[in-house]
Amino acid sequence: MRIFNVIMLPKAESDLLGIIEYLNKFSPAIGGKYYDLIQSKVRSLAKMPLRQPIVRDERLSRAQVRWTIAKNYTIFFTVDVKNHTVYIERILYSRMAYDVLL
Repeated sequence: MRIFNVIMLPKAESDLLGIIEYLNKFSPAIGGKYYDLIQSKVRSLAKMPLRQPIVRDERLSRAQVRWTIAKNYTIFFTVDVKNHTVYIERILYSRMAYDVLL
């Protein structure tokens, strides 16, 4: 089984920072737990990233954007199979209208 490189793009890094800053307002412990959870889910994409489904939105599906869930957050990513690289595009609150944000 081939291991993929996982690269978090600047928007996704900004998303993650915003999530943690928001959660830390309520509890630094919760912020830390979500940070660990999201990072763990991102790292897991190094193995078999194509197991995750492509989003249903027509425009995004043409770009082969895939998604996975980390509790209340959705991680959107693309896979460059040729170069064995996963690009984390965005990390958004699951109830947001993601199609306009991606």
